Amino acid sequence: MTTSLERALRLEPPSNPEVLGIHFAAFESANATKTTPGDLHLVQALLRIGSVADSLAAVGVDVERAREGVTRVIAGLPRRPGPFARAYEALQNTRAILDPLHHARARALASGLREITGPFALAVLVGESADRALVDALTSAGFSRSKYRWYVAHRGAVAASCPAAGPVRVVLYNDPFTPMEFVVAVLTEVFERDQDAARALMLRVHEEGSAALAAMDAELAARGLAEARARADKLELPLRFGAERAVIE
Repeated sequence: MTTSLERALRLEPPSNPEVLGIHFAAFESANATKTTPGDLHLVQALLRIGSVADSLAAVGVDVERAREGVTRVIAGLPRRPGPFARAYEALQNTRAILDPLHHARARALASGLREITGPFALAVLVGESADRALVDALTSAGFSRSKYRWYVAHRGAVAASCPAAGPVRVVLYNDPFTPMEFVVAVLTEVFERDQDAARALMLRVHEEGSAALAAMDAELAARGLAEARARADKLELPLRFGAERAVIE
């Protein structure tokens, strides 16, 4: 399901039903406050979506406080200039106006997602935002970029603990936020796979959703998993590994 605008522009991937019309809601907010449309208005509109509110609540965010915080930040924005300057600004930003979720759409397309969801769009917009006031408003309501990305990518899944004794089968899972280059770097530098094998495994995970590394000793697996998770946590990436006892036939 897509809007006629999305069909006309052949935007891929399309928005899911909840996200349809978000750009209109964002512009309504901008017009009401006489501020320039931007990510803040998109985030404000996304916070009104049921799936977004539910996902935020699931990771301990005070949704109402988050909404109030973003509204306060928008209220503090400078007012727009006169009509002529606004018209020129609109012409200069045609693409952003027609597709205000362009950041999320590009990320979703690169990740192979079939549609844009509200929680995914919020994770991208806030995760890549340089607006300190926006991030602070959400953080004060209990928002964590790393926790939210993990929830959007993996829902209730948790990082599995490594068996105490080997051999161990380590499984790598796909997610829409961790860059491919980072995955390859972890596989080569942490798990000592050669470049070609690491890239082949990364692409398999990207296409199939998960893939297993060759069985390894439990101590080596535990050390590798700890380092991989530390690297991912440092960059707030939801890179997920699993570990289970391998059956050697």
